[in-house]
Amino acid sequence: MKSKSFQGKAASILQTWVTNDRLNLMRYLQFIPVLVGVTKWTTNSEQMERTIWQFSNQTPGMNLARLSQTASPLFVNLGIHLQGQNDEAAFRLISILEWFDGRGDLDGIGKELLEGLKKARDIGVGPAEVK
Repeated sequence: MKSKSFQGKAASILQTWVTNDRLNLMRYLQFIPVLVGVTKWTTNSEQMERTIWQFSNQTPGMNLARLSQTASPLFVNLGIHLQGQNDEAAFRLISILEWFDGRGDLDGIGKELLEGLKKARDIGVGPAEVK
């Protein structure tokens, strides 16, 4: 156990497991219903098989408020990046931004982004050409 190579390998293996658990905990606390589980592993090895589970509820309206509040800032930030890079993919976010806005989950920055994207689309210019 005093071997430096053993200690390094053990630390690396533990770090792999801790990182996976930490990411699962962060998603849980942010109400992102995704779990990455280790389904197969080899002792004393960083090699592992992971499975991703998505959880949902089929009851109309169930969990949408929390999911929308979690997802809205991410989509706004993605839109800001796409707009700033003048990437036409930004226009594809208009519908989801409108949905967030209709739910009351779009903040001021998101509203400005939505307005700018719609204006750019309507006059036929790139997303960064109108702000």
